[in-house]
Amino acid sequence: MSTKPKVLFVDDQWEDVYHHIIYLKAHGFEVEVADSGEKAINVVRQSAEDYGVIFLDYRMRGLDGGQTLVRLKELNPRAQIFFLSSDQTREAIKVALRGGARDFIDKSASREEVLQIARKWILLYENESRCVEGSSGSSQYRDAIAQIGMVGESAALARVANKVGLYRQTREPVLIVGERGTGKELVAQALHQGAGQFLAVNCAGFQSSTDLMRKALFGVKKGSYTGATKDEPGIFRAAGRGTVFLDELHTLSAAAQAVLLRALQEQMVRPVEDEREYPFFCRVVAATQPGIHRMMERGYFSPDLYDRVRVGHIEVPTLSNRPEDILPLVLHVAQRFATEHGREPKKFVASTIRYLEQYSWPGNVRELQAEIKRLCIEVVSDTILPEHLPSKFFASAKPVGPRASVRKSPRSRKDVIEHYLNDLRYSERATAAALKVPYTSFRRELKRLGIQSTGKKKA
Repeated sequence: MSTKPKVLFVDDQWEDVYHHIIYLKAHGFEVEVADSGEKAINVVRQSAEDYGVIFLDYRMRGLDGGQTLVRLKELNPRAQIFFLSSDQTREAIKVALRGGARDFIDKSASREEVLQIARKWILLYENESRCVEGSSGSSQYRDAIAQIGMVGESAALARVANKVGLYRQTREPVLIVGERGTGKELVAQALHQGAGQFLAVNCAGFQSSTDLMRKALFGVKKGSYTGATKDEPGIFRAAGRGTVFLDELHTLSAAAQAVLLRALQEQMVRPVEDEREYPFFCRVVAATQPGIHRMMERGYFSPDLYDRVRVGHIEVPTLSNRPEDILPLVLHVAQRFATEHGREPKKFVASTIRYLEQYSWPGNVRELQAEIKRLCIEVVSDTILPEHLPSKFFASAKPVGPRASVRKSPRSRKDVIEHYLNDLRYSERATAAALKVPYTSFRRELKRLGIQSTGKKKA
């Protein structure tokens, strides 16, 4: 895209709009003219993103304004298109608004009025179409968070980094609490001082068998079962003075919790089929998902084990509670993917980031990583636009731009629907999902409001 978006006038009698062209140029706008719908389409096709505001006549030789509007919207769904025409018939206005034009302006409008329209909508186009290259968050937070191997700039994640710094200087057990995909293992790795090994164990693999847990954590004596050809020290002893990370601790059975509690209290383990007990010196860091208190109240989790592993307590916030971290995470994942695959990193326009920030992210950072990698693979162009996103990102999104604040009237409902259709490249299914309306009901509403989306570019 050029440095500043251009204004395009499309009129087969360009002398009718000559005074607007001169006036806009005098106020610093780069203006181009096409004297037919066909020429306008060719001009925009060569560099679609360059044209932020388009003023379009309705009655023209060849392709009329309505046909030209459809083609221009296909080429650049974010272009702000206005009809500037002396034809004020009901048919012309209906075609304009149904086709996604912002407004229908009489050709007799003053130069100042057209100038103000160009200023307002060029600014919106620039804001929504600019590619984000970095973030403006606190460098103090960003640096502190980077020291624990995570990416972000929110105060919430900075508090996690601060706690890690405090407990990293000790060897006391720490319990990390967080939803799936929030980065609990990264926090555990940050707590590890580097002396000895860092060994991670998922306790969900032991929930059906206490013996499996004992074999893995405590070790096995040679000859205790077929295939046990040598003594195995178990993870607690193999870690030396390092760190053992017990993930999904809440999935252990009551019997397994009792066995683990005794080992942690005594700092001793007895390998399977061994009569002796051996000391271990590793630090234990555990992780659970929220809800551990309810499990204790219902008798599913041992309060004694909870107290034993919870000298330190670190809560990792969900991604929806720290939206400031989404932009740096997106750029980090895209850059890392590009580096690993020898490609140029994808760019993201501001409106795409806004939809990502409004999404709830139930899978947190893990889900974000998967989505950004998928976009980097599937999107052919070098820029990720809103229409490239799956429909789930529009289900909880708020309208972007001036139409977000329209009043709740029948006309406003139509404006909102047309806004979403425009933003989502006229994909009816994506728009229905964005508005949380069943698809069949949405089709009926389109018919009732007189909105036609057929013939438009689908997402």
